[in-house]
Amino acid sequence: MVAFAWERLNGSIIGQKYTLDRLISVSEDRAWLEATRRDAPGERVSITCFPEEGFGPSTALDDFEHPHLRTVLQTGREAIHGREVRYIAMEPVDELLSDRLAAHGALSTSDVRQLAGQVIAALEYLHRKNLVYCNLNPSTIANAGEKWKLADFAQLRPVGQTHPKRTRRFLAISPHAPPDAYTGSITPAWDIYSLGVTLRWCLLGDEGARAARAPRLPEPFDLVVRLCLEPNPQNRIPLEELALMLGAPRTVTQKPVQITAPPPAARRWPQAGALATIALFPALLFVFHGHPPSAAVTALLRTSVVETPAPQYADHAAAPEVIAVREAAFDPESTKEQIAALLDRWISTLREGDVEGHLDCYAPVVAPFGGVERVGRPSMMDEKRRVFAGIEKVRRAQIDRIRFESVATDEAIVLLEKEWDIAGSNPSAGVEDVRLTLRRVDGAWKIAGEEESNIRLILR
Repeated sequence: MVAFAWERLNGSIIGQKYTLDRLISVSEDRAWLEATRRDAPGERVSITCFPEEGFGPSTALDDFEHPHLRTVLQTGREAIHGREVRYIAMEPVDELLSDRLAAHGALSTSDVRQLAGQVIAALEYLHRKNLVYCNLNPSTIANAGEKWKLADFAQLRPVGQTHPKRTRRFLAISPHAPPDAYTGSITPAWDIYSLGVTLRWCLLGDEGARAARAPRLPEPFDLVVRLCLEPNPQNRIPLEELALMLGAPRTVTQKPVQITAPPPAARRWPQAGALATIALFPALLFVFHGHPPSAAVTALLRTSVVETPAPQYADHAAAPEVIAVREAAFDPESTKEQIAALLDRWISTLREGDVEGHLDCYAPVVAPFGGVERVGRPSMMDEKRRVFAGIEKVRRAQIDRIRFESVATDEAIVLLEKEWDIAGSNPSAGVEDVRLTLRRVDGAWKIAGEEESNIRLILR
């Protein structure tokens, strides 16, 4: 159908309850209309119509109940002007996210965190119902009653496989569609990809998002968006980890959804076998960082340091003059003291076997971690417990030659050498080089990346 055909709906009665008053917009084979209740003429509602044979939603919309899903008043089918259409009647909204971005430009990072928390909560609700939104972008997110809500269910689909021709068209019309749309695969990972594109759009605004060379996003959004846009859907960051990484406010307390993990053959954890001992080394980093006192660590950090200028992020959370003050206040010595305290806490919690305290030294997602591209908090906790259970005694654990590769206001890279000698179910000893990426998360330094190289084993 085309726009003039939808215009003929004006004045029609739909669902025996609503009078269609005005066509608002048309997109492909759908139309959005404003309507009034016949039994309460002053009460307005929004109606979405689409052909019976179109790429439409599951019919199970009437039982939706979530603070960040637009309220569905009624769904059904109606024969209008000789054509069968489906419709969804919903509460009116105050403003679309796309309209706000068009009128005011990019959002502040605090506003994006709040938006992300509310959208993630809504997506988790849908995913628990085995449904995928399949339509996440600024024009399908709306503000109603001071809450952000998913607002357009015309493309809601159950998890599963559909004919590729139904989904490939999205790749041509929307930058928010993931690569997996080409195969017809519909999984929760679809929404995660679309959320990454949406967050980028919110932080850069329309012009910035379309630019050939867009500026870097402020952390942690830059890493979050990259993890959302992972081409392989099985490797995209789960919603739970995404919320933790952003520190996004959560408005519901239901258990977060867990996306089904790929089969063992597809996982990126190092495999067991002849290289089992070497494969264990990345995990042993949780345990084997030596015991120099804080003063010694601090002294090491004060030597062999190469300082680099602070990166100029596109931080929309503060005005340019505020950012300038923050950058001017950057004190490399103070930063090194703070990182020294982090490493000292990292070491002490390892010695004490304090898994929770040790985990607190890490960012919610560490990318990379050893031989793995990305590890989230739940996986790290499981791995820590497994490794700690296999250790009987740490004969020697020491870090040395600590130096900075770079240091800035919100990110630093530290190089160090680690030596260990461990007794237990997997005894081992050796020396290796370690590269740690450290980032500020909610004002505190955390380990956000951990890589090992040049492993020298000591055979006994």
